[in-house]
Amino acid sequence: MTRDRLRPRLVCAALLPAVLCVPPPATAVGFSSTTKNVDKTHLVRHMADCGTFKLKQVTDDTAARTRTYWFDGICRIWVDHMQGGLQTSKTDDRSLWAEARVTWHAGSSRLDELVQLADPQKKHSGSLRSGFKCMGDPVAHNAQCVRLEFKNLTDWSGFSVPADKDRPLLKQATTGAQVNQLAATKKLTSMSGQPAPPRAQPNDASQGNLGKPPPAAAVATTPNGAGATDQGGRRLSSPPAADAPLPDLASGARVVVAGRHSAASGGMLALSAGDVRAAANGVCQVAFEHEIRNLGAADSPPSQRRWTIDGNLDALVAPTPAIVAGATVSRVDTIGLRTGANKLRLRLDPLDQLKEASEANNEITLTVSVAGPCGGVPPPAATAAATDNLRFSPAHDGTAAPAQGRLRMPSATR
Repeated sequence: MTRDRLRPRLVCAALLPAVLCVPPPATAVGFSSTTKNVDKTHLVRHMADCGTFKLKQVTDDTAARTRTYWFDGICRIWVDHMQGGLQTSKTDDRSLWAEARVTWHAGSSRLDELVQLADPQKKHSGSLRSGFKCMGDPVAHNAQCVRLEFKNLTDWSGFSVPADKDRPLLKQATTGAQVNQLAATKKLTSMSGQPAPPRAQPNDASQGNLGKPPPAAAVATTPNGAGATDQGGRRLSSPPAADAPLPDLASGARVVVAGRHSAASGGMLALSAGDVRAAANGVCQVAFEHEIRNLGAADSPPSQRRWTIDGNLDALVAPTPAIVAGATVSRVDTIGLRTGANKLRLRLDPLDQLKEASEANNEITLTVSVAGPCGGVPPPAATAAATDNLRFSPAHDGTAAPAQGRLRMPSATR
């Protein structure tokens, strides 16, 4: 990653009085924390910036007078080296995936923020939890707030000291017009007096539970129960919610290949001989670590997953355990690849045996090119019993993959 210069607003957050460091209204706040080194004139500052969030969904519970927003985004972390009050150098940025759930309680004038952070390198994952009292909904409006509580449940101290402690991280992260546009795009409706479908709640202080905006039951109404309206005062409409909650299996957005290469769905990746676990009979064995999420409001029963290579349905078929609502499990599958380009596809519930809230998020694709003497044809289908317990670790072959759930994990032993 190239070395970026420190953003001016974050220098302000680190060096100037806080009253001069309030970020622009449409920008999320920066963070910093200071650690003294052996040399008392030398400071090391752990920095963080969460300035990129995109609104994904909005739902209302008119009976409870709450509005909930879901966002996806990126947070950056790095270290500044200071001497004599000036920055002398900085480390390269590291990006963390961020998912946020923000709930505005109109009746109590309270805002609850939960930001779940996932580190692709598995070092600084965790959550940020905040509570505020506000004069209005600050997510879509410029409402003033006072912070009531804050917890940094990551191990990165840079998240502990925001530039403005009374400013919610997602303040003015969207606008009323964007909310109305999203509502119109998804054909959301008012459901006066009907609460939103149940979602799993967090059961561990170290893990956030964002739940999932329900695809069929999503609503966009005003907190006072008057119903969703556009800027012209017209009410929005959509089909009613499903009667019973459903599970919703979804593949994670990225795959970690050979224990060190992270690739997004639809991406391309080149491997060398050093990335191969084993080579025999002209086939290179490569480990693929991926997440399986249940984004629905109901537990999912045991199912299957299937890897295909260039359309070959028998590359790998393995069992997927039962997953409670809102939980995530991590699996490592070892697949035989050929020299050259391999077009891989992972499909959850490949026979469509589960009734899910959405079937559109069960699949990821990846093209992996292998260099080296691994020519030949991939091996026959591996049996589920022989493959599902196989885990990859660069230090200890065959150990279990570390748990990486952004939500609460299932209680059963996988």
